[in-house]
Amino acid sequence: MPPPAPDRLAFDDVVIDFAGLRLSRAGREQPLEPKAFAVLALLAGSPGRVFTRDEILDAVWGHRHVTQSVLNRIMSLLRQTLGEDAQHPRLLHTVYGIGYRFDLPGSGSIGEAAGANDAVATALAPAPPRLRPALARHHRDNRASGDRGHRLGC
Repeated sequence: MPPPAPDRLAFDDVVIDFAGLRLSRAGREQPLEPKAFAVLALLAGSPGRVFTRDEILDAVWGHRHVTQSVLNRIMSLLRQTLGEDAQHPRLLHTVYGIGYRFDLPGSGSIGEAAGANDAVATALAPAPPRLRPALARHHRDNRASGDRGHRLGC
């Protein structure tokens, strides 16, 4: 069984509180809409992993009809909140033609104990936390069968 995910991630002047669904920068809480925090938690919960746009859209918005422009807006909001420059990113990287990756700076530290991934699932309400694996299986099955019509604008 893998070790439990951390409750928080702290680096530089940033603290991502997965359990409390909060982001702080320079000691000040940064207001984020729930979907923006869910995207950040998904990416930051697996530093270094590239998530495709479809994976992010499916994980955060489920099977709703959401276009990629919504994700682009959320990524711009996250970059602004984190003080990122899209042309010279430190944390949130665009992997052109694929999706996005969160890189943890070398000075980062991971907080203790329980549930970044559970916090991500909770932030993705109304889906219960344990439903995410079922959604992932459904998404994988649909991809295997070639069904990509579950979302407009893709």
